[in-house]
Amino acid sequence: MPRKHPLWFLLPLALLLPLAACSSQAPDTDAPQEAAAYTVAPYTPTEQEQTLLQAYELTQDNTVAFTFQNPEEILGLFVQIYRLGEDGTWKNVDDIAVGSLLPPQAEGLITLQLEDSEAIIARVLCQGSLQVGSAGPLEGDFVARTQRFLTEPQPIQRNEPIPIALLAYAEAGNPAAQDDTLGKISLQDFFTPENLTGLDQVQAVTVTFSSEV
Repeated sequence: MPRKHPLWFLLPLALLLPLAACSSQAPDTDAPQEAAAYTVAPYTPTEQEQTLLQAYELTQDNTVAFTFQNPEEILGLFVQIYRLGEDGTWKNVDDIAVGSLLPPQAEGLITLQLEDSEAIIARVLCQGSLQVGSAGPLEGDFVARTQRFLTEPQPIQRNEPIPIALLAYAEAGNPAAQDDTLGKISLQDFFTPENLTGLDQVQAVTVTFSSEV
């Protein structure tokens, strides 16, 4: 696979920084209560941003971004990458912990870069600091796959993981590659991994806002 520009991984962050720059400003007390809800939400690049991303071989198919604003009582943020083990339970591959860098009511950005090798690179930009976590390439000759991402703002609940991505794969010869198994998968299957048995590989990414550092 052609090597990408050495700065490619910073581009999504640079593009979205003006809209999701991390800050610790208090919310507008004059705004309606509904508007002050603390959420993780998907971000869709503008047409101009998409054009620039495509110049670096980055598209909405392989790059996704989410913004967040955490409640005042939240002290830590954890982005965790999982793979489904042979025993049907999630195995933590890597995580990003943002503790002392996360001030009350902070705003920030989470990006996921999906490689051709099925590797995942996660990044968190907050308070002017960039932190990175990753899961390496998957082994397998996959002929079918599905990707599910967070598509609606999700309210933040303390210490409760929020799935933001779930990716599943099937190799040739696996019935899941031919039937509608992959099409039935949803992001909420993260909480019921038994629904994902029979697939050759499954990956998931979650974000948790913790009351502890």
